[in-house]
Amino acid sequence: MSDTDTGIESDPGAPDAFARPRRGPSAMVRAIIAAVLVALLAAAAVFAVTGWRTHRQDETTARDRTAAVNAAEQFTLRLDAVDYKDLDGYSKRLRALLTPKMRSDFSDSFKTFTQAYQAIQISSKGSVRAAGVQDIDADSATVLVIHDVTVTTKSCVQPPYKRMSVDLRKIGGKWLVDDFKEDVSGCQGGTTSGSSSGSSSDSGSGQ
Repeated sequence: MSDTDTGIESDPGAPDAFARPRRGPSAMVRAIIAAVLVALLAAAAVFAVTGWRTHRQDETTARDRTAAVNAAEQFTLRLDAVDYKDLDGYSKRLRALLTPKMRSDFSDSFKTFTQAYQAIQISSKGSVRAAGVQDIDADSATVLVIHDVTVTTKSCVQPPYKRMSVDLRKIGGKWLVDDFKEDVSGCQGGTTSGSSSGSSSDSGSGQ
């Protein structure tokens, strides 16, 4: 293209000296964008940490529930495994699963039961039908146990099965029995052998 007045050809691709230069985002816009990005990253981090903690807590709770049930079942089996010829061993096996408080109560009351067990010459072995957590928190739990026991004794009449509530406390990372209660009594007189419990108590302090 030629300039008719000057005879100088103009370059259509040359920049226009009078055109306004393009401007990028203002400083305020850039600051807002940066702030939004920081907020999004912070929120993502919070959600990630919260999710991780929740997952860990769920895993811990699941492990605690399993450990508490196992401890209650083991206590029930040992409680029901009576042999009047080895009551010292019976006491030692039970004491290993008890809290210090329960261990003291058990030792005091077991002296009386020793004479009774020897008098009726009781021998028994238990089995757990079912067990489950009724309540649990970070350091305490209550587990319900349904159990049977085969009993041999000079004078004993058995209920068909027994239900027991076992209270546990977590001490030093280990679930220990702090108390227990049974909904029916065991031997009630007569002469028999069968399925139920040869060791009975209304509460843990009675055993």
